[in-house]
Amino acid sequence: MKNRKAFVAVFLILMLMTGCSQAFDAETNTVYVKKDGAVMQAIIEEFNESNYDQNELEEIIKQDVSSYNNGTEAIKVEKYKVKDNIAKLITSYAKASDYAIFNDVEFFAGTISEAKTEGYEFDDMFMSVDENNTVGSETIKSLSQYKVVIFEENIRIMTDSKILYMSSNTKLIDAKTAVLNDDAEGLGYIIYE
Repeated sequence: MKNRKAFVAVFLILMLMTGCSQAFDAETNTVYVKKDGAVMQAIIEEFNESNYDQNELEEIIKQDVSSYNNGTEAIKVEKYKVKDNIAKLITSYAKASDYAIFNDVEFFAGTISEAKTEGYEFDDMFMSVDENNTVGSETIKSLSQYKVVIFEENIRIMTDSKILYMSSNTKLIDAKTAVLNDDAEGLGYIIYE
């Protein structure tokens, strides 16, 4: 029993020391919205050295992040590597607004109440993931403390808990991941607890 307790303690300490960001990884372009509202992004692209070499691209990334941060730690490069002509970049953003501004995209993560305060409309029809039926906007608006991700990019969005509802222009990848339909117009909405 002592060994088990010691193992658990060492494991928890290692988790705290390495940080939660190391747990996120992806094999395709993905944005992960964490429980605390922070955002992580994985960008995976083919790498062709005819435009940049690996070190030159890494320098450009660091300069862009440093310029945005301006002395803060709003964005961090968590991982950058090139292997077999595939470049993988994982960055973390302190807030969803940092992600939106840095990437010049429409992106919101917070509660439905906060989204309504920011002026987002919930006028679309929504799909209930469990019951596989449509739900009206009034029902969704009444779930004011539920979390929502609102996005415009055709990129996978991963949440920290099970997706409950989503706008009609999105499709479910798995219980915690969704993406805009290929022919989607407008913003995608993902609602979860």
